Amino acid sequence: GGGLYCARSTPVLRSCTIAGNTAPRGAGVSSVDGSVATLTNCLLEANVADTAGGGLACADGGAALVTSCTFRDNSGGGHAGAIYCAGGSATIVGSIVWDDDPEEIYLVSGTVDATESDVRGGWPGDGNRGLRRREGRGRQHRGGRSPGGSRRRRNLLGGHRRERLEVVARQMVGKP
Repeated sequence: GGGLYCARSTPVLRSCTIAGNTAPRGAGVSSVDGSVATLTNCLLEANVADTAGGGLACADGGAALVTSCTFRDNSGGGHAGAIYCAGGSATIVGSIVWDDDPEEIYLVSGTVDATESDVRGGWPGDGNRGLRRREGRGRQHRGGRSPGGSRRRRNLLGGHRRERLEVVARQMVGKP
């Protein structure tokens, strides 16, 4: 991890920007070896990995809980500009994953669960949107956001969604 490398740890990041980092894998954040990285309201932008996971890599038993974050303009070399999982898990809630190269999310093994998120090209999950940019026609979505994305994101964690997020977080760290 060029920005943050997590091994056997549980870092919590809030309202931060992780940008302009380079690494072989997980240039923005790399979570491995039993770590659970929690990111809330963060921007992961312009991170470049040589092989995979420009924004985030969860591998070798690492996990991440990502809430209300934006991934944009990250590059993963061969795989996953934004999020890469190989033997790890990522839970993405109420986030925007847009304009990363070569694709937004790449799953080798493990899990990537996304809900109420905007993932360019789509990703399975409750409430996800996956609008595609219309190349060469009409208005282009600038800055990695789809139309209405920021307004919609502000209201995502109310009520039962917040309770579900807390349950998911407890499950990830093994607490009842």
